[in-house]
Amino acid sequence: MYLTDTSQADAFVAQVRKTYPKADTKLIVVKQGRNSEASMVREASRLLDDKTLPFQVYSASFAGDGGSITLAVNDPGNASNYLASAKGRDRTVSPTLDVRVEKGEAAKPLSRENDSAPFYAGSALGVGSSPERASCTSGIPTISTWDNRQWLVTAGHCYNVGAQVYTHGGTYVGQVKAKDPNVDAAFIEAETSDYTWDGYDTSGYIRGLNGARSTVAGDWVCNLGYNTRVMCNIRVAGSNIWPVNGTNIVGSVGGQWDDDIAATAGDSGGPIITINDTDTRRINGTVSTGFRCVNDRDCESVGWPSAVAIMNAFSVRLHHR
Repeated sequence: MYLTDTSQADAFVAQVRKTYPKADTKLIVVKQGRNSEASMVREASRLLDDKTLPFQVYSASFAGDGGSITLAVNDPGNASNYLASAKGRDRTVSPTLDVRVEKGEAAKPLSRENDSAPFYAGSALGVGSSPERASCTSGIPTISTWDNRQWLVTAGHCYNVGAQVYTHGGTYVGQVKAKDPNVDAAFIEAETSDYTWDGYDTSGYIRGLNGARSTVAGDWVCNLGYNTRVMCNIRVAGSNIWPVNGTNIVGSVGGQWDDDIAATAGDSGGPIITINDTDTRRINGTVSTGFRCVNDRDCESVGWPSAVAIMNAFSVRLHHR
């Protein structure tokens, strides 16, 4: 935990303990932060709103220690040169705040409910048991390692080969061209990009995917299936095996630490992720099944095949743009 005033550490931890009595505050390590989140937001907003800059700023992300902001821009070379100049340095309010740049793209005014190309993980596919619920969720945006065709992965039990897939809002996604029952994966040919939808409402927000990993017992993960939207505090119990349509799937199983619902019907195919950075996520797998379920829908534990296994099975990789 980064604080701009570390002399307030004891008071801060005491307040955490009071507000969240179940939290293990012994795990909190306080470090010196350079700037508050509020000051970084002010600086980023000023740069986003400045129309006189000789480059376009699409968005900004913040370092956890408050030491820097990273601007997503249209022309990183021009932006770097400008910010390094005397005039550019004058644009930075705080001398303790580094301003960095990276290549970016304009935000899409879309939603988790009705995504469009390039498609992301975590978006709603089809209409489920009620108009508000999706039937499945998109899982991994990938690209072939052999011919550069793009594929959006979801759960294999959601669709048959040849199925035409639409978002919950009615936008056409693509056709299922292949399935692998051993990893419960269906591959929809569609334009993709390495982002995931996140957030508690149908609008949601997006976060980058910075890689794939396999989980081990004791890891903490989140489920971003559309109907659950966001459920974290899922602790990995270990490896497991379960049947799906007559095929045994090997993967990981995790339970919600607070005995809440870890997954619900319609999350199938959605991303199981690790939050390893403020603005990015690492994908671990896709929702395949639930355990300890109520009414065959709301489940306290969730099972997922590894994202690495899924991608290896079809010779695809996470699609980095």
